Amino acid sequence: MGLASGTRLGPYEIRSALGAGGMGEVYRASDTRLGRDVAIKVLPESFARDGDRLHRFELEARTVAALNHPNILALFDIGTHDGSPYIVSELLEGETLRQRLEQGPLPSRRAVEFALQVSQGLAAAHEKGVVHRDVKPENIFLTKDGRVKILDFGLAKLARPEGAASGSDSLTLGTTQTAAGMVMGTMGYMSPEQVRGKPIDPRSDIFSFGAVVYEMLAGKRAFQGETSADTLTAILQQDPPELTQSGLQVSPALDRIVRRCLEKEASDRFQGARDLGYALDAVMGSSASTPEAPAAEVRKKTPNLRLLLAVTSLVAVLALAAVAWLLTRRAAPPLDYVALTFRRGNITRARFAPDGQTVVYSAAWDGAPPEIFSVRKSLTDSRTLLADATLLAVSNTGELVVIPQPKFLDWNSALGTVGSLSMAGGRPREILENIRDADWSPQGAGLAVVHMVGRECQVEFPAGKPLFRTSGYISDLRFSRDGRRLAFLHHPIDGDDRGDVVVVDLQGHTTTVSANWESTQGLAWSADGQEVWFSATTSGGRYSIHAATLSGKVREILRAPARVRIHDVAPDGRMLITRDDMRSGIVALAPDGKELDFSWGDFAGDPIISRNGATVIFTDWSEAAGSDYGLNLRKLDGSPAIQLGKGVAEGISDDGKWVLALLAGPPSRLMLVPTGAGQPREFPRGSIDGYNAKGSWFHDAKRVAFNAHLPGKPSQVFLQDLSGGDPRPISPDALVSVQAGISPDDVQILAYNAERTLVLAPISGGPPRPVAGVRADDSPAGWSTDPARLYVVVTGTLHPELYQVNVLTGERKLLRKISPADTAGLYPFRGNFTVTADGRTLAYEYDRSLDQLFIAEPSR
Repeated sequence: MGLASGTRLGPYEIRSALGAGGMGEVYRASDTRLGRDVAIKVLPESFARDGDRLHRFELEARTVAALNHPNILALFDIGTHDGSPYIVSELLEGETLRQRLEQGPLPSRRAVEFALQVSQGLAAAHEKGVVHRDVKPENIFLTKDGRVKILDFGLAKLARPEGAASGSDSLTLGTTQTAAGMVMGTMGYMSPEQVRGKPIDPRSDIFSFGAVVYEMLAGKRAFQGETSADTLTAILQQDPPELTQSGLQVSPALDRIVRRCLEKEASDRFQGARDLGYALDAVMGSSASTPEAPAAEVRKKTPNLRLLLAVTSLVAVLALAAVAWLLTRRAAPPLDYVALTFRRGNITRARFAPDGQTVVYSAAWDGAPPEIFSVRKSLTDSRTLLADATLLAVSNTGELVVIPQPKFLDWNSALGTVGSLSMAGGRPREILENIRDADWSPQGAGLAVVHMVGRECQVEFPAGKPLFRTSGYISDLRFSRDGRRLAFLHHPIDGDDRGDVVVVDLQGHTTTVSANWESTQGLAWSADGQEVWFSATTSGGRYSIHAATLSGKVREILRAPARVRIHDVAPDGRMLITRDDMRSGIVALAPDGKELDFSWGDFAGDPIISRNGATVIFTDWSEAAGSDYGLNLRKLDGSPAIQLGKGVAEGISDDGKWVLALLAGPPSRLMLVPTGAGQPREFPRGSIDGYNAKGSWFHDAKRVAFNAHLPGKPSQVFLQDLSGGDPRPISPDALVSVQAGISPDDVQILAYNAERTLVLAPISGGPPRPVAGVRADDSPAGWSTDPARLYVVVTGTLHPELYQVNVLTGERKLLRKISPADTAGLYPFRGNFTVTADGRTLAYEYDRSLDQLFIAEPSR
């Protein structure tokens, strides 16, 4: 956005820029009404168009405004300028704790003074139900007058649910709906539960606080390895060296406080920041006070009295916590399992019929189109109710909601015209078009639907009345048992099953009851209607079943060695679940037509084939690969894969010697990795704020093009010369480069524009032009040796077709139909095909899930 000095934002006049970050740009400004200097954070206009980022920005404003404490940054105002929202806060003079630590460790007394103030600010936030989630030296500010301020509650999450608090001090704050893929916390300061992706509470902040205090005293981080994976392992498994054995002047009592904060189990840490403050105060030798407290007041209490008060308070808190735990803990009973299906394929949805004994489900067996079946526990054979259709819901009267001839989008999500029919069978009666999900009201009041309107996905009840909208997608829509609410899974990014569990009432009031799951598939209301049960995972793809109350308390119901997905819960507590054997793999097709399975682990993808067709590089996305993923190379001669290092595969040079790889970060980094001897090297960033999509090599192997963005700017294509220098943008418009990017003559690059239209952009400059002959379901797979001919694969089917397209005339030529030898359980292909220039060798990614349906019932 770049506001110039003198720009007016309402009553505020911009003076100068102070900095920029992922959530906006910060300026020094003058409040012309009150004659004071303030700080203004402005969300760039391009980000403001992103509903999820805008929601996070507004949440940060509401969160900070609700926290009125001298050790927390004060918020004054909020407004909008030229479509971009902004918040106005106090202007701080001083430095961050990170800047102070660059000079070395702090004396113990000064470190305790700072720590005491941070604990007081955290205590105030925790008492209002807010967990910071990102306590680190960068978010702690030391003012010139000795005050400590906690910054950036933009990652904060409401720990106390809406309506759960009482009394004059209670607050009603929105919960976070974070963009998928975003790391909630900072490497090296995250608590073990954050690393594992488990639900957190204020004790997570106490762990991060302990890591900060350790660094203040030792002058080095408590947890830091050579790689991100090493750092995460240290957080989970290792203890930092004791401060008293490092030669530092740190008392054993202070060392014990820090180590208690850094306990791996949350139950072993201080149970509240207030108790932590008492302990720090006792070590400091004065009462817990702010810098303005009179010295005479400080000396009135004796150390023994302070310790007695601290111990008494701690015992009381622990006793109350123990009672609350005993009252709220709901142990899961042992379960018996009855298998209902025995064929190979994937199951999209299952529901109990009104009689409680019949189960209706839809499945695609042995590579055939999906069908809707009914089965009873006492029988082993399923009866077909409707062919070429998928099930959405079953009403209390036995009426089915189905999508005939569905178009499957991703995972188990389908799109089409919904219809209804009875369990007796017959032909469906059409109801609505462009529907992704639906559920019947238990009171017979009608049908709630997930409706695609343009590029937006929205929950409607009744049909036509929006209750919730998103630019991502919504799945697993379910009415509560009393018909007063709808629960669903919100996936902020279309095609990505990461997301949140959301509940909306019939007036459109929305609550996110559990957020930031890595994978979310399957949802149902508990038998008593007080919880939402859902399948999710915090890492990898091994999801288990969890329960969330409307107030946000989450517990695990069922974990198994395999992935378990919930479909329905009967009034008597029986569950319908599937065991899902899910994996992503890679197949290479040699010139002789022979299939070579390049699968590696359980989640491998993004294959890129070398120019000579002898080598494939790919990314290992499995849980074992860690948060930085694995960069691998494998030859078509069948030899074992070689791990080149960490990162996401972006491209391989024509000579096969170098691989372009992206490390997710933060911050993200673009790397050049050798396929043989040599050392990886990082590309200079220049002014780049972040990297986005796949890169492409020029055919001289001396330059690469990739997609990235400057601060506050949309994505562009950049060129990087391997000989050195900063990257430079080569596209005038917002473009996202694709795998088949650079044309054979190195003259133009193939890319998607903001409207998701495939275009050709001249590398020397000039306006992009549309690509003739390319259709909506085409996925670019590579260039031929002719600059006018492009390979594309028709996706969205189990039998994709490879075409050669003339980008000048639009002429299409079918080269081959790709027919996998085993289609059982395969999802329709989404893309990720790579073809050599002669069109004879290709590799592609596939997703497969082999599911089995069970009734899970309490043991008798």
